[in-house]
Amino acid sequence: MRILLLVMCSFYLSASVCLAEEEIPGFFGKVDFEKRLVGRPETKASCDITGCLHEQLDTKDGAKVELVITRSGDTYYWTSRDVILLSKEKSSEVLTSFIAGGRGYVRTIAVEGRCSYMEHLTLALSTVTYWGACEAQ
Repeated sequence: MRILLLVMCSFYLSASVCLAEEEIPGFFGKVDFEKRLVGRPETKASCDITGCLHEQLDTKDGAKVELVITRSGDTYYWTSRDVILLSKEKSSEVLTSFIAGGRGYVRTIAVEGRCSYMEHLTLALSTVTYWGACEAQ
């Protein structure tokens, strides 16, 4: 029920109301959100049952959908997407941060000192995926 509430809140209400209902510790006091990862997408794919549209994003369009993941204590948030609580899972070099309910996930990998990411969002029966370079903060 709590997971369903969080997913419903993220679509219909402001992030602060959702987080308040989820009783995330410290949210009403001074919360020290520390940026952990920032990504600027270079490529976007929008897919639905009729097909996929792939686009190269310029700097201006990429800035509008920038990826931001923050941390407060030991808890991570998908700040650029309604400040949603994230769970992390590491498999070899790939780190996957996801939310319950299947709304989306972020995968990051560092190869030869370069951080790359994929941000995948599920919207009803369609998906949007961004790929780009990221920077750990």
